[in-house]
Amino acid sequence: MKWKISDNTVFAWHSWLGLFVGIFTLFLSVTGIMLLFRDEVDASLSRSVLQVKPSEMQFPLDSIVATLKQHYPAASLQAILLNTNQANRAIIAEIVIEGHRQSVYWNPYSNQLIGSLKTEDNVMRNVLEWHEELTAGALGHVFLFLVGLAMLGSVLTGLWYYRKSLFKVFRIGVRGKNTYLFNADLHKLLGIVSCLFLLLMGGTGTFFHWEKIERMLGEEREQNPAAKKEIHPWPLLEANFSIDYFVKKSKEKK
Repeated sequence: MKWKISDNTVFAWHSWLGLFVGIFTLFLSVTGIMLLFRDEVDASLSRSVLQVKPSEMQFPLDSIVATLKQHYPAASLQAILLNTNQANRAIIAEIVIEGHRQSVYWNPYSNQLIGSLKTEDNVMRNVLEWHEELTAGALGHVFLFLVGLAMLGSVLTGLWYYRKSLFKVFRIGVRGKNTYLFNADLHKLLGIVSCLFLLLMGGTGTFFHWEKIERMLGEEREQNPAAKKEIHPWPLLEANFSIDYFVKKSKEKK
């Protein structure tokens, strides 16, 4: 007795796999588009702490860092965004205090603190983390491995289900008699046109992330958790470099 799968079953698999891949792709696309306009959104949401009134005199950056040390002697420095190309923007220092990250906004013309914002309260930072959590880290590799398998499954089941009318879509085109027919024809046409790309994306992505998963599992077995090095943030009081010097050198190399 031969085992046979009906076309209805294949179409059901195609629909569910496509829905899974579609939701992921939609989420990644929406958050990615938002990140493209991150600067504009930040300027709108954080106007009270981000916008400053430009002046003819600006304090040296080293002087600003020294004043920042006085305000936050126990803080650890993560990064400094100078915004040198935007005269009406504050300097943003990313610091960690007692394990909590926050952004400190500093007026470079008055060398005064404007305000601070906890990382978890920054809308676009949260969007960035949502976007990156699905594309980075151990859990991200597992999830994207499953997405790759689902993408492969969606393409293969779609090719099987439409095997009898695979190339008729180019002759028929997209009919506009009604909404259902229009969407069905458009879906099939786009699916056939992009199937090779989706197969390559799903196949290479699945292989890539499975390799990452195998490597992580191997490292977990070989490495003693107690032996892992902890990365500590850089205490702000130990920041003895000259930002003015580095900015000057970077301008000279342009």
